[in-house]
Amino acid sequence: MPKGVDSGDQYLLGGKYYYRQLDDLALNICVVHALSDAGWREYLDHAMQIVTQFGHAPSVSLCVYQHAHPNAKQRRAAASLFAEQSMPSMKRVAVFTDSIVIKGAMTAFNWIMPSTDLRAFRAAEEESALAWVREVAEFDVGVAGRAWREARYRLKVGPLRSSMRP
Repeated sequence: MPKGVDSGDQYLLGGKYYYRQLDDLALNICVVHALSDAGWREYLDHAMQIVTQFGHAPSVSLCVYQHAHPNAKQRRAAASLFAEQSMPSMKRVAVFTDSIVIKGAMTAFNWIMPSTDLRAFRAAEEESALAWVREVAEFDVGVAGRAWREARYRLKVGPLRSSMRP
């Protein structure tokens, strides 16, 4: 059953990080070239404010870290914050990448959050990724797909091919 959570489009880190929570789904697109500790903390604090405001944490996520991804220290900071706030672990995280480096970072992230199922998808596989996370979460797939495509377009993350219609 949908929770009625929609944070709306949130642009952080000088407009280089997109975040939106739609019921159980968190959408994350980061295009910064260097993800600083302060930038990562800005994202974490903002996401926590949304969880507090709506009283509901996301359980699945779609992520793109185009140039830089959270390092080990930043991943530990996230895990520590989630533990302090008694946040449940994500059930599934779909990461869009063809990069071996990012796939390696996913493995490291999984070490910190072992109960989270991580899967890599190519940029053109948004429909498959949304279906995969939707298996264990509630959110409007149409709204999520439109928001994802609009944010990718705005942040110039391509390719923008998809069989999904607006």
